Amino acid sequence: ERAAPRLARWPEGLGNLFEAERERWLIWTPVLTGSGVAAYFALPAEPPLSAGILLFGLTVVLGLMLRHRPPLARMAAALAMVAGGFLAAEFRTALVSAPIVPHPVGPTSVSGRVAEVELMEKSARIVLDEVHIGGLGAGETPVQVRVRLTPKSDVPRLGEHIRLRAKLYSPPTPAAPDAHDFRRDLFYARIGAVG
Repeated sequence: ERAAPRLARWPEGLGNLFEAERERWLIWTPVLTGSGVAAYFALPAEPPLSAGILLFGLTVVLGLMLRHRPPLARMAAALAMVAGGFLAAEFRTALVSAPIVPHPVGPTSVSGRVAEVELMEKSARIVLDEVHIGGLGAGETPVQVRVRLTPKSDVPRLGEHIRLRAKLYSPPTPAAPDAHDFRRDLFYARIGAVG
């Protein structure tokens, strides 16, 4: 019986805590938004885009409905920031989504425009866009591919259109649990194959 009244008061207490932090709300904004982004990346599978829109919409509506109860409205505003971070991550993922080669391809002819050149000790690594890959249709072709050149290869200039033979692979998964996810980095860079 004693726990029930305390439980009923916790949202108001949390709202009062937010009020006490009024001068630091600007500082809390990226923390709350980042929490939503982290929640998105913690999911085991990709949710439908409607999930983020619905979540954000519900928290905004909740805040509007509670506007006459300031402590609860402040809590709803904080939840809306978390939902906004979730939606932003989901929207960005949908925006950059592009084909990824599902299995090794080639050796085959690869042509494209040189978008990046990274000089290495004995060779170079280049990123090509406007890509055409022998044996792949337009719907299967990645937006960009990253290729490491052999030590004997000439290093192309930025903007140059080139053709080469390469064996392409799907971007690598993390080497160990909780290791850095280069595959995710390449996905957001719209690089759908390496070789």
